[in-house]
Amino acid sequence: MSSAEESRETMIGALENKPGAAREIVCLNAGAALYVANVADSIGDGIAKAREAITSGAARARLDQFVQCTQRLGGRA
Repeated sequence: MSSAEESRETMIGALENKPGAAREIVCLNAGAALYVANVADSIGDGIAKAREAITSGAARARLDQFVQCTQRLGGRA
């Protein structure tokens, strides 16, 4: 990535189910995290859960909620 904006666009694309390496890496990392957190029975199961969250739009919706929350908190400082 050559800029923060390029990185942001890549991550948004992954969460909007844009095919490519970024989406696959997000699914792999999320799948491993879900397994370690005992939310998934295996890394493969975690990857499947991550794919479903991306495909359904839930992952992007959660990011949007996080952004809104941090913006509200930032306004209180």
